[in-house]
Amino acid sequence: MRVTFDLPEADLQEICRITGVARKSTAIRKLVVDTLQFHRRAEISGKFLSGEWSAELENFEAARSVDRTKSTVLSDRWFD
Repeated sequence: MRVTFDLPEADLQEICRITGVARKSTAIRKLVVDTLQFHRRAEISGKFLSGEWSAELENFEAARSVDRTKSTVLSDRWFD
């Protein structure tokens, strides 16, 4: 789909600088795609933070405890 709109030259230069793309149309396309991706990720993160979505991590706490124990043991050995 083709869209036409007016932007100040200073904004176009900033968009090119931010995206790292020299061609104006390509830079605007990249900015739009990156912004959409950012908002999609924010929506997904919001669903996890609100509890709407969740993930079961079986044995996570047990593995975390084992890792901490190993770290302590290795740390004690290093100082000896």
